[in-house]
Amino acid sequence: MSYTPPQKVRIGDLLVERGVLNQEQLMMTLDEQKRSGKKLGRTVVDLGFVSEDKLLLELSTYFAMPYIDISRFQFDSEITRRLPESLARRYRAIILMEEQDQYFVGFVDPLDILAVDEIQRALKCSITPAFVKEQDVLNAIDRIYRRTEQIASIAGELDDELSESDLDLESSLPDEVEPVFKDFSNCLRPFILQLPKADRDLMVATTYQNVSQKEYAASHDMAYSTVKSRVQRARTKLKNSFIDCCHVESDSYGNIISSSEHCKC
Repeated sequence: MSYTPPQKVRIGDLLVERGVLNQEQLMMTLDEQKRSGKKLGRTVVDLGFVSEDKLLLELSTYFAMPYIDISRFQFDSEITRRLPESLARRYRAIILMEEQDQYFVGFVDPLDILAVDEIQRALKCSITPAFVKEQDVLNAIDRIYRRTEQIASIAGELDDELSESDLDLESSLPDEVEPVFKDFSNCLRPFILQLPKADRDLMVATTYQNVSQKEYAASHDMAYSTVKSRVQRARTKLKNSFIDCCHVESDSYGNIISSSEHCKC
């Protein structure tokens, strides 16, 4: 289905007509818009005349375009990253999903015909635009586009001080271990590298180098209770770090049956 540009409408007049604004509020909005240079919709929300949800619902209904709450949307980052980050940020747009021969793309302003045309040209495919909240788009862009580069950078820096043999998780596992556990270890590795050095050394020793927590405490002149507490905190940090990046499936007994990245973090 090809994209059909919406009819040209004065958004301010439309909001008055639909009872979202009164005439006085419209005049105040237009004055503020001239001063700030922001788009009218953003200005209306910033002035507190209408919530962003209500505004987008009204526009969605009038223009027969979907409004999608992406605050908890499950993105497929491989698909989302097909749109270059520079264009995503410039036009406040993000690919939501791919279906048949088209993309569903969330726009802060899907009424911006030039923006929609530019995104469609870049993707070389038909698109269906949808209204989305601006902050949600920016958050998603930061999460999907930036975390890969940040983790790669951190891992690169830490690899300089931590040799490959010190944290070769796969080789540290027994030969008979099933591939799924080796995949899981590889998924975990970049997040271990992000830990502070003290936590990282502790986790490597007690988890992958067969050093017991009591042995670690004795060799580092630390109380056993302190080591136990630090291990627990480090595990919590690891969980919070990779929970958005690695998808792990387990059976009814808690055994891992598959592990994979569900976003390019």
